[in-house]
Amino acid sequence: MAKLRISLMPESNNVPLSPITPFSPINERMENPAARLMRQLKKWRKNATDRCIRDAYGLRNELMVTLIVGSFTFIMWGIWESSVPHFKNYFGSFMFPWITFILSHTLSITIPVWKSYKNSFDISKLATFHDKRMSRSKKYEQFEKVLADPDLFKLYKACAVACFCTELVLFLEEYQFLKMLVAKCCTPSNKGFLIPPPTPKLHLVDTNHIFTEETLLIKNTSILPPLSPSIYISTPCTKSIVESISAASWIPFPYELRCDFRTFYDTYLDPNSDLAINFSGSMVNNVKNMIDNGQFELSMFENAREETLTLLYVNTFEKFL
Repeated sequence: MAKLRISLMPESNNVPLSPITPFSPINERMENPAARLMRQLKKWRKNATDRCIRDAYGLRNELMVTLIVGSFTFIMWGIWESSVPHFKNYFGSFMFPWITFILSHTLSITIPVWKSYKNSFDISKLATFHDKRMSRSKKYEQFEKVLADPDLFKLYKACAVACFCTELVLFLEEYQFLKMLVAKCCTPSNKGFLIPPPTPKLHLVDTNHIFTEETLLIKNTSILPPLSPSIYISTPCTKSIVESISAASWIPFPYELRCDFRTFYDTYLDPNSDLAINFSGSMVNNVKNMIDNGQFELSMFENAREETLTLLYVNTFEKFL
């Protein structure tokens, strides 16, 4: 499985000084610690802003707020415990850490749960949600174009990693890999024609990439009808296995793919996996029951694919643009 990495730190901390570099005045270097601390905090804030680290789930902001408030309340606990003991009968010193716990609980649990109800929708109507609500928007058409273009998709993967959504793009890449395996099983004349690569890759027929936002919508990408596994994999991840492979709608599930589909579930849907995606419990239970009962289907991951596209579109595409 491919690993994505982004360098967020400078390559070197050694900055050469030119002969004309002025030295700071002695009074500036001997200033009080509070002023130096404030200047350093402003520098850290500027560096974080310049790097544009804006994750999709607000983890960075949550950690920063908890760190700052927690440090302040810890200091106040020490002062209250040692300096003003006569006030402990009215306001206990442990009330300060309690403020930090309440704030952390609000940021990490209360607000996400409230947002989940605010933006919730019925998972059984997920396909209709994509067809009626997203597909009509020009921005979602741009999203589909980015996923279908190899060069833009590479840039988009870097954006998803910066937003802490690495598992979402890896899900789509592995889904393309499953699509290729199904295509190979559905074309007996091509068995042995294609050896599965170690990592999934996208290969599009059209290589004329247009990067501007205006021309992205009018770019016509023609995909030929699928004839071989190499052409099946050229269909973008916005197309399901059944949509890309006509025979997948009526052939029985290939027995040799059970291990691959089970591995896919263990990687992205199993709650105990390191790359588990936050799917709804009903969806995960349905797929788990199908696997436990041996009722494998080629369309068993379609709801998960649709929800992955939704999570990517809602949480990262605005930042990518």
